[in-house]
Amino acid sequence: MINDYQGPFSFTKNNITNWQNTSKGVYYLWEGKEIVYVGSATSTDGIRGRLLSHVNESNFPSVTDFGYKIISTNDEILRHEESEIKRLFPRYNKQHNS
Repeated sequence: MINDYQGPFSFTKNNITNWQNTSKGVYYLWEGKEIVYVGSATSTDGIRGRLLSHVNESNFPSVTDFGYKIISTNDEILRHEESEIKRLFPRYNKQHNS
């Protein structure tokens, strides 16, 4: 099951660190009004864990916000991520160029 989109929320280390959610799903990174990256979170750390890795490594220095969809199964997560990348063509996703 794919839940409704939640967000946008401010992409700050403090905001993500204090977010007490380990749900799995697909997340979206925004620069202003543009989605620039779509990612998946299938581990036990969930979306929060993936976002923390991005914010701690400064992979996306100009990202301002994030949003997400909680999704039930890993297969659904990966299919939804792939379809969203094909639909949105986010700048930082290399997969859409293939």
